[in-house]
Amino acid sequence: MNHFFKERSFKNSMRLFSVLFCLPIILIAIVIKIYFNGPIQSNYISQHNDSVMQEVAYLDQQLGQIEVLVSSQGQSFTTDFDLRPLQGLSSYEEIGNLSQDLFFLKNSNSLIKNAEILVFNGDESFLIGDGGTYPMSNLKSYRQYIINNGKNYQWLTDNQEQVVFVQNISSIVAQGSAYLATTLNKEKVLSLLKVSATEDGSVALGVDGKLVVSSGALFSHETLPQLTEDTLAWQEKVNRVKYSLVAARMTRLSQEWIFYSASPISLIIEPLNHFSNILFLIGFLLFLISLILGQIFARRTYQPVDNLMARILDDKTENPQGNEFDYLIQRWQTIVREKSELELKSHSAASKLKQAVLSHMLEGKYSYLNEKDLQQLLQKNGWNKPVSQYQILFIRVTGQLTAQAEEMVNTSEVFILGNLIHDLAQRFFPDFSEVEYREDGLVLFVANPESTALQEFTQNVFTFVNKIIHKYVVITISRPENELGRLSFRVNEVERLCNYQKIVAENQVIAAEAPQRLREYSYPEHIAQKIVGEFQRGEVAAVEKDLQAFSDFVLPSGAELEVAVKTFGKLYDQISYVLTNKHVSETSYMAKKLLLRKIRRQVTPQQITAVFMESYLAPGMELIKESQQTSTEGAVEKAIAYLKEDYQNPSLSLEETADYVGLEASYLSREFKRITKVNFIDYLTDFRLEQAKNLLAQSNLKINDIAEAVGYNPSYFNRLFKKKFAITPGQYRKKFNESQQQ
Repeated sequence: MNHFFKERSFKNSMRLFSVLFCLPIILIAIVIKIYFNGPIQSNYISQHNDSVMQEVAYLDQQLGQIEVLVSSQGQSFTTDFDLRPLQGLSSYEEIGNLSQDLFFLKNSNSLIKNAEILVFNGDESFLIGDGGTYPMSNLKSYRQYIINNGKNYQWLTDNQEQVVFVQNISSIVAQGSAYLATTLNKEKVLSLLKVSATEDGSVALGVDGKLVVSSGALFSHETLPQLTEDTLAWQEKVNRVKYSLVAARMTRLSQEWIFYSASPISLIIEPLNHFSNILFLIGFLLFLISLILGQIFARRTYQPVDNLMARILDDKTENPQGNEFDYLIQRWQTIVREKSELELKSHSAASKLKQAVLSHMLEGKYSYLNEKDLQQLLQKNGWNKPVSQYQILFIRVTGQLTAQAEEMVNTSEVFILGNLIHDLAQRFFPDFSEVEYREDGLVLFVANPESTALQEFTQNVFTFVNKIIHKYVVITISRPENELGRLSFRVNEVERLCNYQKIVAENQVIAAEAPQRLREYSYPEHIAQKIVGEFQRGEVAAVEKDLQAFSDFVLPSGAELEVAVKTFGKLYDQISYVLTNKHVSETSYMAKKLLLRKIRRQVTPQQITAVFMESYLAPGMELIKESQQTSTEGAVEKAIAYLKEDYQNPSLSLEETADYVGLEASYLSREFKRITKVNFIDYLTDFRLEQAKNLLAQSNLKINDIAEAVGYNPSYFNRLFKKKFAITPGQYRKKFNESQQQ
């Protein structure tokens, strides 16, 4: 015991001596560092950190734009080839169009280096680029671009350390699978990252722990640090140079992107540091002696820790290299990470199971169960508490928030909307599930909802959808329901509530508990008939004017969207009847269902009018014009054939020919001259006189008989022949015979 106290007293004495002796020196060095170096270094590090955060935000924005751009183009490909997929390399025209689209995609953003479509179909696999098609000579090397995360999108790092955004577009091919692979331009990415780096600094970008691109020699595959939080800033010395390092994490499609930046700070404060370091060194050496002596006597204190590590790692486990505490922390972090991954997978599976049960319930597959059995079914499939009450929310996106906002493809739009709604619902509702996804939104089931939570949820949906998707939102909310067996009734209720959506450029909430009634309206048949007439005549300006009058009549301020659907749908039918009578195929113009779906996504009467004009009326008038030109040319050819067949008839006239071909006489006369460059009577006269010349030259018929044979009386024939050829019929015959004798 006395030995223990002596040992402790000796350690304390050494520490006290070192502190009293070194403290003045250390304090002076600290004052120098704080007073001279502290503000300069802090300001420099702060500016470096801010610069890095700005570059990360800008890079994140650029990558987001590339994702939206590429997914929109990929969805466009799947839409274009939905009805007629590629049949392989034989689809020359379609492949040419794809190559052209890939060329435009490649040049649409400076960060895109290349864009290709990979078609996997056994031995017939091939590659489509902006320069044409190429066979996959080494099919195995291209399989690294196949998506393996169970989704339609994924960022990949290939064997050449290229970063590639891959989208599944297999619906464009009849057989096999297809992927749209967009490669980032690493040089362009590096030029963006270098903005935050000084001349002697270094930057790097890693994806899922793998180095993608870097400048300088500071970062490599082995030196990339791992992050435990979204942003990390620290200082580190490399080759006797102190650096300010910043690492910021971005998460894109469940993948971890980390941006690293290092900027030297020791060069700025080196002169002051040199002097302060000398003082520190003097104090530190003296203090180190006491620590070493103290460490010798502290070995007994660390023995319990050694025993703990041995028990945790088991006796059979090899001793970790380096610091045992670091190894223990690393093992603990691995356990925590694996636990989080398992929880995420479990939560995802539970969400899908809950959604599947509700979908089957909506389809009527559990109609034989009573209310008690339905409650038990929900609790067996992931619901935490009995559902004493629930409400249905139908969340739809409508028109664009601004005129500059880009139109997003429906698949990408619903994908982003679904993620947003799921994240927000987790914040406000203890129990919920997506029932089903629609082309313009989704149906949400909320168990045991609170009114305040519903209000906060809708406001947050408005805020985030407006900010991210740049579109307005309409949310319809059913009445509270206690019976699970009435789920389909409540889903139908929120769908019907969409009929009461106002045609205004704003977010809307339509609740079933609030009284709803469609405004009475009348159909302006007189304006519609004017539009139909002008449409048939191809008067574009008049149609635009009267269509605006039609819209002003049926869509006053505050009108419901359903009124627009019904009135413009009826006008569609009237125009469609005209197109049918003009022999225009229904497949040549936009279907009614698609047009009304497009109208439902507009938020102002002006947008609805423009969509109806640009998508339906204007193309329809062009189709009629083309159809009329084709049918008119056929009618003129039929009239000429009839004229040549019946030219001997003295009573043959324009009116008789018009009746024969089924056109009005004035219209036939105008179109006859437009096509043949000669009016009808002149054409008939020329043809008859040519026939008369043939008879005069090749027969012995009397001139009077020839006149009657071509449909003229003799006296009129003689005058007409001489007027046309400056010679009488008799003189023509005599001249012809003389030329034959010679």
